[in-house]
Amino acid sequence: MIFKRKSFRRFKSTESLSSSNLNEIRNKLNELKPLKDNITVKYRIVKREETTCKRGEYCLLVYSERKKHYLLNVGYMLEQLDLWMASKDIGVC
Repeated sequence: MIFKRKSFRRFKSTESLSSSNLNEIRNKLNELKPLKDNITVKYRIVKREETTCKRGEYCLLVYSERKKHYLLNVGYMLEQLDLWMASKDIGVC
C-alpha cells in the first residue's frame, strides 16, 4: 500500500465518510500495534469544525502519554492506519 497511497490535499464535497466507514476506522484504531507497549495512546475522531483544521470532513486527534520515544510510537501506529485507509480508498492528509 505504500506505493499506492497518495496525499490528498483537496477533497470533493460530494464524497463523505459514512457511519459504517467511521465505525471501521474506530475498530481499526483499536487494532493498531504499538512500537512500545508501555505507552498509553488514545484517539478521538471529530468533525473538522471542532478543530482549527481547514480541510477535510473529520480529524483524528491523538493523545499519547509522554515517555521516551512516544512520538516514534504514535508515528508507527498511525502509519499502520494510513496504509489501511489507503487500502480502503479513504483519502487522508
